[in-house]
Amino acid sequence: LKYSDAERKAEYAEYGTFTEAIKKNGTFVDGSPVDPAGSRLVRVVGGKTEVMNGQLPSRKEALVGYYKLKGKNVDEIATLVAKLPTARKGFIEILPEMEM
Repeated sequence: LKYSDAERKAEYAEYGTFTEAIKKNGTFVDGSPVDPAGSRLVRVVGGKTEVMNGQLPSRKEALVGYYKLKGKNVDEIATLVAKLPTARKGFIEILPEMEM
């Protein structure tokens, strides 16, 4: 998607408003934008480490940031993140932490 500067600023403002709201209500744990251009893929093949530039080629979307949230359950978090601009343009992936 192409954005005008005004559209980009408006979307960033929405993320800022969302972030402030989840910090205020105690849901926010951590979060950050990320730089997809700086991503690397690492694997070990035959005992040799290979490092490649980029994200997984099977992904159609690029990860551009994350929020780590706490809530009662996945449904509560889904309701919360539905307020993000990304939900109107694509998908938001929720990955619950595993208890270990």
